[in-house]
Amino acid sequence: MSYRPLFAEPGVKETSARVSGANVIFPGNMERLQKLIGLVQSGWTVHWTSHEANEFRGELSVAEVGVSEVRMNPTKAAPSRYTWPLEGDDFTIEGTAITEYKADHAYTGGRASTLTLRFEAPR
Repeated sequence: MSYRPLFAEPGVKETSARVSGANVIFPGNMERLQKLIGLVQSGWTVHWTSHEANEFRGELSVAEVGVSEVRMNPTKAAPSRYTWPLEGDDFTIEGTAITEYKADHAYTGGRASTLTLRFEAPR
């Protein structure tokens, strides 16, 4: 039997109000995502945190921003690109930070954050 997550009702999108979070996807706000993509530029810093078992945490710099992904300047043992979420994916955006989630995550038994990127303009 294939895994079929539930989608939160529109009134509780991007929050956990009245929903346990287990097996529930909160589709991210695509309008906020487009604003973030339009804001981020080459030379910005990316504070990258993976919440998975093989945690990576660090700072990278943006090399190029595209409609489907953002590329970072190469660093040893660090990710070189990030693919923006698609319509229906479970993510939140707060300011210039994006966090991705997975429903029914193996490590928590429910909805869990798996990746956070915070973009910062040069000072």
